[in-house]
Order: sequence, then structure tokens, then C-alpha cells
Amino acid sequence: MKQIFLSIQNRLAEIEELSYIDKDWGQLQYEQPTVQWPCALIDVANIDYTQQGKGAQTAQASITITVADTIPATSSYQSPTREDSYAIIDLLEEIHQKLQLFSNGSTFTPLMRTNLMKAAANGEYVVYQMTYKTAFTVLKRETGKRYVTVSQVVSRHEPAAVTIQVDIPSETPTETPTETPVETPTETPEETPEETTEPTDPQQP
Repeated sequence: MKQIFLSIQNRLAEIEELSYIDKDWGQLQYEQPTVQWPCALIDVANIDYTQQGKGAQTAQASITITVADTIPATSSYQSPTREDSYAIIDLLEEIHQKLQLFSNGSTFTPLMRTNLMKAAANGEYVVYQMTYKTAFTVLKRETGKRYVTVSQVVSRHEPAAVTIQVDIPSETPTETPTETPVETPTETPEETPEETTEPTDPQQP
């Protein structure tokens, strides 16, 4: 999930008109919202899981993009600046052009918009919310194995996640054979025969 938030946040950063991009932590619930205008807040509304083998799950997620901006001018027909009050409508279109079919290539399937609604308006600012569907796979970790997940679109109208699993056996330490010292034979010194001398007969001349 974190990679989805970060990827969308980086994508929205390409829109110069947005002054504030963040996860939705309830910033707009304060009396004085802790944002800069206009802003885009990212969150997940719902995730449905289906089971696969080996504890893996396929997730179908609804991602919400909440867009809010102040109302700079009246939109009355008689107002000469009425087009300025529709700036948020142009911003919604710009955001959609950036996010529709967007994917980071490996973590989640391309985003597809399913809903747009007006969420709030209080005379000072107006809030719209767009919902996008995507899918991704959650794999259960197993000791000694590493998994690679690849997500792709099977149908343009109904995204699905395809997982490729690669098992890499854990590394087991190999025993280093113990070297047995080679005994080198010691040389036995050769015995030198003792020289014997015959006794001399004193009576011999």
C-alpha cells in the first residue's frame, strides 16, 4: 500500500497548480484546514481480498483523491470573473489525465476512475472526491524464499493482478573440510659401525 501512495503522490507532483499533496489525515476536518490551496489528499476507501494459494491474496482497492480549493470569485452569470470560480473543475480534469491508467509498472495495476462526487462546500472552499480502482497481490513471506510480484492488466475494463513467484532456496552454510596434517616420516640416523682394533702382542717384534 505504501508504494501506491508514494507513486500517486509523485505523479500528482507533476501538476504545477497543486500547492499541497499529502495522504488524507483529516486535514480538512479542522476549522482552519492545515493545507495550502488547492490541495490533493490521497487515501484508501476500501480493499477487498480474495484468496490464492500458499496464503497469498489478491487485493482490489479503491483509492480516493480528495481535491479542495477556495472559492476566489462568484460564478454568477453576470460576474466578469465567473470563469475563475471553475478553476477546480479544470484541476479535476488535469488530475484525472495524470492518474487514469497510471501504474508504476510492478506494484499495482493501472488506475481506473469509477466515481466523482462533491464531498463538501462551506462558502469558503469546495471539496470534490474522485475514486480509482486498482489491484495488487499480497504474498505471505516464507523463510528461505524470496518472491517477485508482477502486476499487469488482463483486461482494459477489469484490472487483475498476475503474480510470478520465484523461489530462491535459502543459503545453507557449507562445511569446510578439516585438513588432516600429513605426517612426514622422520629420518632415522644411520648407525655408524664402531671400529674395533686388534690388541697388539707386546712380544712381537
